[in-house]
Amino acid sequence: YAAPPGRRLAAFEGKKVVELFSGSARLARAVARHGVDCEAWDILDGPEADLLALRNRKRLLRDMRRGRVLFLWMGFPCTSWSMACRLTHSGPGPLRDGGPGASIAYEAARLQ
Repeated sequence: YAAPPGRRLAAFEGKKVVELFSGSARLARAVARHGVDCEAWDILDGPEADLLALRNRKRLLRDMRRGRVLFLWMGFPCTSWSMACRLTHSGPGPLRDGGPGASIAYEAARLQ
């Protein structure tokens, strides 16, 4: 996702944010809107975004070594470990129920 013309931040020229396991790429799109180029990687986007392919991993690591990656975000897959399954009704139900230990927000609210 390219930052919109006129909104690109000069301080980050030649750098990008990388969102791995991006799913819908919400983070990448949001960051791009604020002036920083982004790449979203998810197997759903095709073979060029498959991290199991050696050529793709090499390209990503090369960009990181050359200082082109400003920030790397790794999302968690929406599998049985994710409460997002409850929202989409896809796959098995979540292993977590939203109770104690499910999130920092839950624990903070519980302690108040």
